[in-house]
Order: sequence, then structure tokens, then C-alpha cells
Amino acid sequence: MKIGIIKDFKGQHQILVDACTDLGVNFEIVDIISNNWIENVRNSNCDGFIIKPPGRRDVWKRMYDEKLYFINKSMGYQIYPSYEEIFLYENKRVMSYWLKMHCINAPRTWVFYDK
Repeated sequence: MKIGIIKDFKGQHQILVDACTDLGVNFEIVDIISNNWIENVRNSNCDGFIIKPPGRRDVWKRMYDEKLYFINKSMGYQIYPSYEEIFLYENKRVMSYWLKMHCINAPRTWVFYDK
């Protein structure tokens, strides 16, 4: 078994590299930031991918959400955390919708798309 560690912008994937190294887990760092990210995923021969999703910049979050969707849903690779968990992570709008749909008490939240 080989785990793919998804590279991030700030090097936080190093935590996952260190954990795999300490545990003796076979891994490869896979770059999905580059323009040839699909080939990087396909050529990695990984059984699944693990990621520490970014949350600091909205543009990074959107890029990861989009590409992880295709890695998981279209290419069929397992990812951890799951796509659904990553989609909720650091996304106030999506989280507020999800909590309301599941009747989970949360602080009142207003989402506006116009003035």
C-alpha cells in the first residue's frame, strides 16, 4: 500500500510526511498545485491520498476543493479526510447550510450575496 500526501502551499504537509516516516508507511508527495496535476496523481500509483486542507486563503481552498472533487469523485481515489469533510472545513457558508439542514443548533448565521 502506498499513500499519497497532497502537497500544500505552506509546507504543512510536512506533518504528514513526518508521521508516515515515523510509522514506516510507504508514501509519495503529490503536487496538485501544478498545471500537470492530473498526471501527477495518475503517475503516483498511490492507493489513496491524505491531505491537510488549506484554510487561510479562499482561492487556495477553492482550488483544493475543485481538484479533490475530481481526484475522489471522477478518478475514484480514496481521500482522507473525505471530500465531504474537506468541503465543510473552513467554509462558513457551507457549514451553516449543513448544520441547518441537519437541524443542529448553531449560532445564528446570515449569508448575503447582495447588498
